[in-house]
Formats: sequence, structure tokens, C-alpha cells
Amino acid sequence: MKMSAMFLVIVVALFSVGMILGCAGREFAPKDPYMYWYYPKALPEADRAVDDARKAGKDLKCPQDFNAVKEMKDKAYEVYAECRDNEAIATAKEAEARAKALCMLEDVHFGFNKATLTERARKILRKDIRILKGNRRIKVSIDGHACQHGSEPYNLKLSRERAKAVREFLINGGISPRRLSVIAYGKTRPLFEQEPTRWNKNSKEMKANRRVHFETTIE
Repeated sequence: MKMSAMFLVIVVALFSVGMILGCAGREFAPKDPYMYWYYPKALPEADRAVDDARKAGKDLKCPQDFNAVKEMKDKAYEVYAECRDNEAIATAKEAEARAKALCMLEDVHFGFNKATLTERARKILRKDIRILKGNRRIKVSIDGHACQHGSEPYNLKLSRERAKAVREFLINGGISPRRLSVIAYGKTRPLFEQEPTRWNKNSKEMKANRRVHFETTIE
């Protein structure tokens, strides 16, 4: 056998052994623009979870949350390309958990300058309680928001009171406090960036921004 042919056989053999031994716990999932063929299974699993969420229409039902999850999943690949394997896997697993829990709980809204639950909000929360009781692996971040009217310190306080009112209702409904956390955003993360006029308290944009939003993960 000529030396060149023998060298080729050795290279192929070594490559095959490397594929068998070196790719344990990995999955064949080529992905542009990266030059890898195999990734830790957590990354393609996150890809599939995001695709499943898109097929279920969750990119339209809760677009902000969907886009955040997609960015997290894409970030996992970027981190992996920088050879930070453990961080990439952790990020991918978090993205998968968030993708599976997208849109499970419905937002509740509040009256102008109020943190008291409306009857409609209570009805929604009772439905959310049933969902949480049926899915005990779900953990919830209760995010309080406010419209653009008023000062930032005041709206931060108001959004916190709204989130706390929701948390209290969920706890009274039998949900463990350990599953619930509270974040106040004030007017810093509005659903609608532009409100027609700050004096129009009943505009659809201002009403939409006076809300508590749920970010859920499945452990």
C-alpha cells in the first residue's frame, strides 16, 4: 500500500474513533454560521423547544417573551463558540425551560393609579392558580409594570404594589411562596413604548401598560 493511501486510512480511522469517543453526550446538529457539527445535547434541545413554541403560535401570542427566549437560545450557541461550554449548556437549559413555559399564565391589568385587583383580574388569577396547581414544576416571576404617566419613583412603587397584590392572591389560592418572586419595573419596560397622550388614561396603550406580567420557567 502506498504511503499516501496508508496515511489516508489512518486519518479516517482516527477521525472515526474521535467521532465515537469525542462526541459522547453530543448531537449532530450543524448550525450556521458556526463550524461545529456536534453540540452538547442541551443546545439542539433548546432549538427544538423554541421551534415547538413557534409552531404553537406563541411567537404571536406573547412575542416579547418569545423573542427573549430565542435570543437566550442563540446566546447559548455564541457562548459555546467561545469555548465556554458549561455556561452555554446552562444558558441552553434555561432557554428550553422558558420556551416550554411560554404564555402559560395570562397578564392582569389595573385601573389608573391603582394596585387593587379588578374582578376580571381575580377571574384570570383563579385560572392561573389552577394552571400552577396542575404544573407544580413551574416557578413564576411576577413582574409589575406601570404606564408612562407620573414620576419614575412613584411608578416603581406602584408597580411593586401591583406585583405584591398578585403574589398575595396566588398565595391565598394555595400557591407556595417559594415558587413566586416579585420584580418591579415601573414604566421602564412598557408593552407600548408610545402612549398617545399621557392625559388619556383610557387609551388602549395606557391600559395595556398598567399590568402584571408573568415570566415562567419549568424546573
